[in-house]
Formats: sequence, structure tokens, C-alpha cells
Amino acid sequence: MLQFKSFALASMSRTMSVALQNPDADALMGLGIMVAMGEVVYVSKELLKDEKHRFKHTDPVSLVYEAIDRSGAFGPAGDINNALQRITGNRLSIQRLLGSSGYGTRATRPNALGTLLGPSVDILQSGSVAAGALIDKAMTGEEMTRYESGQLRRLIWWQNVWWTKIITDAAADAMKGKDDSR
Repeated sequence: MLQFKSFALASMSRTMSVALQNPDADALMGLGIMVAMGEVVYVSKELLKDEKHRFKHTDPVSLVYEAIDRSGAFGPAGDINNALQRITGNRLSIQRLLGSSGYGTRATRPNALGTLLGPSVDILQSGSVAAGALIDKAMTGEEMTRYESGQLRRLIWWQNVWWTKIITDAAADAMKGKDDSR
């Protein structure tokens, strides 16, 4: 679970621990600026992600949570909360305690095993799904489901870089089969 978490741990020790040791107006202002920048990041990503500018979360509790989570003010506790949220199926999380029912946008691991063991396990799992789908579809002649083509896409290096995204989007559109409920 701590794979690739060194930045979060280092930034927490450089920013929040200093602010907690000297609780004054400067520390509070710094925390406020961090949270405001977290909200700017959340809003910017939501606007860039959807052409119709629909936000995933619109209730105030979720918006404040997203701002704090994106700012890094939670530190490793935010990652632990997101992992608990995924593992328990959103039955145990800070958002749930505050009355919000949705998942946080950073709680992106699709399964409990990937949440516990990190992105390497996610890639191995995607590889096994994609390999099984390619073999099965080659033998049966059926079309790949959206879930299977999405798992195959995750294996391509740089698949989300803007200039390769055009190519992978075109390939994904060509491979889209029947809708899968996953």
C-alpha cells in the first residue's frame, strides 16, 4: 500500500508537521491556501475531463473533502481513507461519516487487491484479464467488451499522454463491443 507514496510522506513532514508545531495565523493561512489550490485542481480536472462540464460531486461536503484531499492536507491519512473506502465498498470513509454517499475521485483502484498491494498488482490483473480476453475472443470470434478493451488499454505505455491518447481513443472506439456492467 505504500508503493509510490514517498512524495506524500515527504510533503507531509515538510508542510503539515511544521504547521502543527507552530499553530499561528501564518500556518492557518498556509493551510487555507493549500485547500484552495486543492479545489482549483479538482475543478480544473473535472472541467477538462467532461465536455459538458458535469461535476462528479456537487454536494458541499464532497466539494470540501475533494479540496482537502487534493491539497495534500490529509497526508497519508487521505490515502488510507481512500483505500478503506474502496476495500469496504464505501461503507467506511470520512465522506460517509460526514453524510456524503459518493466515492472520492482519488479512490480509483477498481478492486481491493490492487488497493492493498499497489499499482503493480493492478497491472498484473489487467494483463491477465486482457490476455484471457484476447485468447478467448480469438477462438470464439466474439467482440471484446468495454471492460476487456479498457484493461487492454491500461497495458499500453503512455496511453494517457495527449498525443498517444488520440491513437488509443481511436483504437478503443474500434474495439468497443457490447456494454459490460463492470
